[in-house]
Amino acid sequence: MRITETVPANRTEGGKFGGVQGARGIAALMVVFYHATRSVSLPQYLRHIPFGNAFGFGHAGVDFFFVLSGFIITYAHIADVGHPHRVHRYLWRRATRVYPIYWFVTAFEIARSAFSPDAAARLAPSHLLNSLLLLPGAGEPVVSVAWTLRFEMLFYLLFSLTIIDRRFSRILIFAAILLVSIGTLTASADPWLALLLSPFNIEFLFGIAAANVLMNYRIPFSLIVLAAGAIFFLGTGAIELRGLVPLNGLLGRMLYGSASAAMLLGLVEAERQGRFRLGKTGVMLGDCSYGLYLIHLLVIPLTVRVCSEIGILRLLPVGILIAALVALPVALAVMLHLRVELPLMAYLRKHTPRACR
Repeated sequence: MRITETVPANRTEGGKFGGVQGARGIAALMVVFYHATRSVSLPQYLRHIPFGNAFGFGHAGVDFFFVLSGFIITYAHIADVGHPHRVHRYLWRRATRVYPIYWFVTAFEIARSAFSPDAAARLAPSHLLNSLLLLPGAGEPVVSVAWTLRFEMLFYLLFSLTIIDRRFSRILIFAAILLVSIGTLTASADPWLALLLSPFNIEFLFGIAAANVLMNYRIPFSLIVLAAGAIFFLGTGAIELRGLVPLNGLLGRMLYGSASAAMLLGLVEAERQGRFRLGKTGVMLGDCSYGLYLIHLLVIPLTVRVCSEIGILRLLPVGILIAALVALPVALAVMLHLRVELPLMAYLRKHTPRACR
C-alpha cells in the first residue's frame, strides 16, 4: 500500500462530502449515547445501564473517527505529498482546526476542576502543559475525551513527514504495522511508547487505504458496500455486547476499522455517483461533531447530577431522560460551532501567516 498522487476530478464542491460529514456526526452521537447511558447507571443514580446496554459499543464511534481521519487527511492533502514547501500550510491548517476550540473547552474544564477534590493533580503545571499541547502524559488530559486527540496529533505529525519527503510514506506504514504488532506482545508504562504501540494507530492505515482505493478506482454497487460495512460494524458491536470475543485490543480495532473503511468506500462512491445526498441537518450535525465530542462529558454528568438533586432523575421515563441527555449537548454543540468555532476559524484564516497560505 502506498500514498498515490492521483486525485479524482469529481470531488464535491470544496473537497468535502456531505455524507462523510453526516457519518462523522453519527459517530459522535454513538459516543454521546454510550456515555449518557453509563452516566445514569452509577450507583447513586439508576444503578443499571438503560436499554439493556444496547449502546454499549458506542465507544466504537472513536474507531470510525480514526479511520475517517486517515481518509480525510490523505484525500485532502495528497497533492501536498512530496512537496516540502507545503508542510507549513498543512501544519497550520491541522493546528488551527484542532487547538482553538479545544483550548476554549479546556478553559471551562480547568475552571470546573479548580473546585474538584483532585484539583492539585489535575491542575499541576506538567499535566496542564501536556493537556494543552495534547502530549502523552500520565493520566487523562484535563478534557478527558481528548486522549483520542493525542492519536490524531501523532498521525498529523507523521503525515507531515510524507509531505517533506514522499519516501517516508512506505517507511511510516511499515513502522506503524511493526509497532502495533509489538504492542500486542508487550505493554509499556511510558506514555510515549504506549501511544506508539497502541492498536488504535492501525485504524489510520485503514483510512489511508480507503482514500487510495477511492482515488484510483470506482466502487461497484456502492450502496451495497455501504450497507455491508454498516452490517459488519453493527455485527461486531453485537459480538462485543454478548462477550463472545474480547474486542478491547487489536482484534477490535481491526474489525471496527475494516468495517468503517468499507462504509467510507460505499458512502463516498455513492455520493460521487449522485446516489446519495445528505440534507442540511445531517451536514450540520457533522459540522458540530468536534465540539459535541469535546463538551458532552462536561454536560452530561452535570445534567445528571442536577436532575438527581432536584429529584426528577428517577421520575422521568428512561427514554426521555436519555433523549434529553443527548439533545442538550447537541444543542450546545451547535451553538458552540456557530458562535465560537466558525468565528475563530474565520479570524485565523484572515490572519494566516504568509508562509502558511
